[in-house]
Formats: sequence, structure tokens, C-alpha cells
Amino acid sequence: MKKTLHFLVALALAGLTFQSCKKEQSINPDEEITGQPEEQELLLKDSTYLFTYTYSLWNKNMPEPKTTADLRNFTRTYSNAEEVLSALMALTPPIGPNNNAVDRFSFIDRTNRVGEQIGQGVYRDLGLSLQAILFDETSRKVGILIRLVQKNSPAAQSGLIRGLRVLSVDGVALNLTAAANNSISGNIDVVNKLYTGNVSRVRVRNLSTGAEQDVAINGTTSYTLNPILENKVIELPANGKKVGYLAYTSFINVISNQQPNSFHRDLTAAFADFSNAGIQELVVDLRYNGGGETSAAQLLTNLIVPSGHNGQIMYSYVMNDILTAGGFTDPSRTNAPFQPIKINKTNNLSLNRVYFLVTSSSASASELVINALKPYMDVQIISTQGRGTYGKPVGSFGRAVMSNAARLYITSFKMTNAAGQGDYYNGLIGQKSNSRDGYLDALGSENEQMFSDALYHISNGVYRSASTSAQARIGRVNTPLNTANGLEILLDQQVQGLYHLNP
Repeated sequence: MKKTLHFLVALALAGLTFQSCKKEQSINPDEEITGQPEEQELLLKDSTYLFTYTYSLWNKNMPEPKTTADLRNFTRTYSNAEEVLSALMALTPPIGPNNNAVDRFSFIDRTNRVGEQIGQGVYRDLGLSLQAILFDETSRKVGILIRLVQKNSPAAQSGLIRGLRVLSVDGVALNLTAAANNSISGNIDVVNKLYTGNVSRVRVRNLSTGAEQDVAINGTTSYTLNPILENKVIELPANGKKVGYLAYTSFINVISNQQPNSFHRDLTAAFADFSNAGIQELVVDLRYNGGGETSAAQLLTNLIVPSGHNGQIMYSYVMNDILTAGGFTDPSRTNAPFQPIKINKTNNLSLNRVYFLVTSSSASASELVINALKPYMDVQIISTQGRGTYGKPVGSFGRAVMSNAARLYITSFKMTNAAGQGDYYNGLIGQKSNSRDGYLDALGSENEQMFSDALYHISNGVYRSASTSAQARIGRVNTPLNTANGLEILLDQQVQGLYHLNP
């Protein structure tokens, strides 16, 4: 029990540097693991402390575990590994939103959710994204809208669509109200069932027609998500410009067994369609894209970036002193897993400008693409409620521990673009931040307000005011949603993040 920090860190790095992250080293290789849950949790707590200190981007703010006794003295006061991780995250610098601790991202995955979703595109949920809407300022009555239905999901197969208001789940009414601070009370557990998938029937209302119906859910067996929700080309009547539109909902790994997979081929084909159609403008809709895997972010950036930048820096990694000294970011070592990423333009689409539609749910890999393109082209960002994106310029890689009983995703790296920019912890905000999400229109509809705002700018060279945009929307359909306010409440499950799957 007198092992030094140097030895402990060597154990933490063993089997990872320039190799697969799937190997496991215990805190103390001489310590017997009996398999009892209490003892396994004890070791998982110790592993969480050691690996968080070793890998965290902000480890200098954490107490240094000089011996294994130091590990136990710290972890013994916490009941599980998640509490240990939360305590360490709370020690990171107060540079996050509202001056909170910056690390709100690290987590422990005990079910391999990330590996399935981001690595393989396999999901085990209903495939819904929800939005809380304050329908009445006086009564503070809150409604839940379906803002996104993923392709191939049980929700899509059941006939649920964007814009429907959820009234009840399995016969239980939501009955939600919001306090002055926008905290919601009511049957929140009923809303959460829509994410867990343990639902058999949902009653919804079409806000445009007022019609209500019961929708039977066809089960929650696993499904493979198609992240390309919509891709199309439209021609503007005002100037004849051809505009490409892409709604992309998740950055799923595009490389399998060192070869392009179906996700790679589908995204590449979508941009080939844009090129063949001769588009002159591009609108990329990432408003609900919480992130994903770095290879997918690199592919999308390469497909969008103008020609002539091959070999230039797309983005670089920043890591802590331990990992930097270990050669993780060393560009002179060809097998260094976090060396600078360079542009590799392979398609012939070359535009000078790109529009991104974002909300505070646009995170991680979505932000990486936007930030990486900024030094090379005119990047127009359209967002809502005076805010920009989520604010996550950092990422992690999975570290298997305890015979793969869990994976630690510790925030380990920050990405900076070719101009050295990468501290957008409060989000990326652009030229128009007062657009509104047109929930009642399908994504990609020319009437949908955020897309419509982009098209207006393409046609006129300026953005219309928020009041003009709202009036244009009200003129198309008269519903309570025209004056309702979206609450800044994260109803979705944890932001997917930004993952480097193969360090």
C-alpha cells in the first residue's frame, strides 16, 4: 500500500498509450478481487479517483493521490463511484456557465450505452426529443411537445411526428406547471417514461387542427439510427439560388475495422447529391444534435470546407501535463492518438459560406465542426432565445475498468481550431440569436422559422427582425404556440458528448 504516484500513474497509462483502451489494470495488482458487490464498488471508486486524476484536463485542481492510502482516504467517504466522480468534477475551475465548475461532462457508463449508440448507432429508446413549452404565463401551465422523432425508431414506426403535444402517457395526464424560476412540477416521472421506452400508449394533440388521438407504441426493441433526418435541395424563387439542406441528428462513428462504414457512405452520398445539384448555399441543421464521435465530425468538416485547404489544421488537442508528457499529442509520433487533425478534402463541393441552425441542445461534435470551419469560410450561426450552442469544447475517451464492468468517460481533451480558438464553454453564438424553433413545421420545410430565416438571409443579404419573423410565422397558422415560450429546461437525457473511440 506504499506505491508512489509515479507507479500508480504508470498503471493508469498501461495498455492505453498508442494502443487500445480496452485493457484493464487494477489500482493494486496484488489486491485480490473476491467478486462481492461491496468490494467491487470499492475498487471502482478507487479506479475512478486514479483515472480521473490521470486523465482529467483539469487535474491540477484535484488533490494528488501520492499513495494508494491517499486513494482510500478520499474515496472512503463516498458510497459509490459516481459520488467520487461528482466530488472531483466540483473541484474543476469555475469557468462554466454562471461561473459553475467547468466539468459538467464526465460520467461513468455501466451499461455500454455510449459504445452502442456512438460506436454502432444502436439505440434502445423510443427515439424522441421533447421540449417544455410555457403555454400560459398566468397559470404557468406547461405543455410537452415532440420536437424530434428519430428515423427507424419505435416512435417513428408508431406514427409520432414533430409538433405533436403530449397529453398523457399510458392514461396518466402530465398536468405540468412551472414556477417563477421555470422549475417544473407535476407528473415528471410520466414524462421520463418517454425516454426509458417503458410506454405502451401516448395521447397527443395536433396543435394546428386541435385533433387528439391515442397512439400505440410498438415496443422498444433496439434499432439502428439513421442520423440523416433530411437532405434536400431547393431553388429560391427570388434569385434562383440552389440551397442544400441537411438535418443531422447524431455523430455516429463512420469508421469500422479501419474502413468507411454505412454511416460514412450515406453522409458522403448526401454531399455528392448536393454537388451534382450544383448548390450555391448550404444549411446544416444541428439544432438537436448533442454530439458523438470525432471521426464523424472530421468527415462532415471535410465535406463542407472549401477546396484548397488540404493539409491545413482542422483542429488540435489540448491535454493535461501527464498525457502530454506521455506523447499523446506529439505530432512527431505517427501513432500518437491525439496529434493535430488535418483537413482531407475529397469531394468537389466548394462553398464560401455555410449556415448552421443550432439551439442550446447543439453540443460537442456539433460545436467542433462549426468552430473548425470558422478560419476557412463564412460561418453563419442561427440560434434561439438569445443564446447559442451548449458550450462543450472538450471530450473524452472510454477507459474500461473492473473487467469491463464499467467505462469511465473523463473529460480529457479540449479542441482548438486553426486560429487557436476553443474556449466556448458558454456556447457558440452567431449573427442571429433571436430566431424561433418552428415546432409545428417539419424540419426542412421552407416554412419552418429557423430554416426560413436562413433562406431570407440568402435571398436578401440581411436577417429580418425577430418581430418580422414571428409575424410571418403567425400568418401561416394560428395556434397558442405563436405566443408560447420555450423553457430553458433540458428535458433530454445526457448530452451525447464528444468521444474519441479509438485512442
